[in-house]
Amino acid sequence: MTLDLTAKGLKGSKSTGRIIIRGEAVAEGARKVTWQWGAVKLLNLDGYGDKSDPFLRFIKVKEGGDSFQVYDTEVIKDNLNPVWKPFEIPDLKLCGDHSQTFRVECWDWEKSGEHEYLGGCDVTFNDILEGKTEFEMANYKRKQKLGQLKIVDFSIEEPQQVKPKPKPQPQRIYPKPQAQPEPQVVPQRQEVQPQPQAQPQYTFIDYLRSGTTLNTVVAVDFSSSNGALASPNSLHAIHQDGAMNEYQKAIYCVCQILLNYDYDQQTAMLGFGAIPNYPELKSKTSADCFPMSGSFEQQQAQGLQGVMDIYYHALQNVELAGPTNFGTVIKETMNICEANRNANNGVYTILLIVTNGKVEDMEETKNLIVKAAALPLSIIIVGVGNGDFTKMEILDGDKGLTNSKGEKAKRDLVQFVPFREFNDMNSLAQRVLQEVPGQLVEYMSLIGKRPY
Repeated sequence: MTLDLTAKGLKGSKSTGRIIIRGEAVAEGARKVTWQWGAVKLLNLDGYGDKSDPFLRFIKVKEGGDSFQVYDTEVIKDNLNPVWKPFEIPDLKLCGDHSQTFRVECWDWEKSGEHEYLGGCDVTFNDILEGKTEFEMANYKRKQKLGQLKIVDFSIEEPQQVKPKPKPQPQRIYPKPQAQPEPQVVPQRQEVQPQPQAQPQYTFIDYLRSGTTLNTVVAVDFSSSNGALASPNSLHAIHQDGAMNEYQKAIYCVCQILLNYDYDQQTAMLGFGAIPNYPELKSKTSADCFPMSGSFEQQQAQGLQGVMDIYYHALQNVELAGPTNFGTVIKETMNICEANRNANNGVYTILLIVTNGKVEDMEETKNLIVKAAALPLSIIIVGVGNGDFTKMEILDGDKGLTNSKGEKAKRDLVQFVPFREFNDMNSLAQRVLQEVPGQLVEYMSLIGKRPY
């Protein structure tokens, strides 16, 4: 699709350029690839006294030269021999068949968002399946050695083959002697057993087409660990030059994607860890959950601009306090999800929690997340600042989150992303949202709901 760009989007205005959109539907029947990548002796691009901050980018290359950026790993700071986290990806996202080349690129992360290209290599799954695990990087602009990329671990899930049942052997009937009358043989009716059918693999798009819609809830951490509002170093600081603080950037780039799928463009805005001081909502103690609008009757923001306006309004009417507890905002969101599930209205909720990561009710939070796995809910946690996000990694639960009773969550519903690794907003949005479609499909499979 090619669209004209015009001043302020006005029809009939003079064109100021064009935007070209290319999309590709991925065929069904993809194999799930689980792998882990590392690198050895990367070239240092950051000069003496510092080291590169590498991440990998996976590119699908189509016939004719068109390419699609498919996946970015996390950034590993100051490391020339990094090993990135394992991740899963359908093979068809990278290539049409296993002989087709895809590209793996290594980049040096820069806070400005102008990441520096180190080098890359062309890879096929056939090479990997034949045992190749190391790949020399190349860059036509650089003649020195750039280092090697390597596969630390690799597995591929073959599609399940339905084995046909053996055909029944015909029964041989032997004639009796002629002296005795031959009894009439009535042929037995052979029961034809139906062959088991492979279960269809539904996609996120299938459910959207059948009427599933997303509902967005935003919860913001106003605890004092973010820094005093009056300080220019506060994570909630309002900059006079109009630049966004980290909370504004995170809220903006995630919500601008989510609201495209939000059925009514209304977002519940919740705050926690602050003392409310609104005209109609005052408290002497810190609240674990309060409407950022200052009104229980009107907790919703309309559209993306409404979301940003309510956040700004909250900063004028709260006193940063503490503690940082997730439990109450998760409970409130679970109530919304239960109401939607009972109404069978096809609404799937995404709770976006933006925080500096110093959560204090960890056990209750884990218990609630395990319980929430049975609800139409995904939780996205964006960590801002330079704090310790170890607890957030635990909540992410890629290896399985368990509650205080040892019960394991029935599915993964939490995605954690540290903002500091994705200061360019497009990369942040891509990473934050990459797990949501799979989580929604997994929930639908859990409850046995098919798109119709």
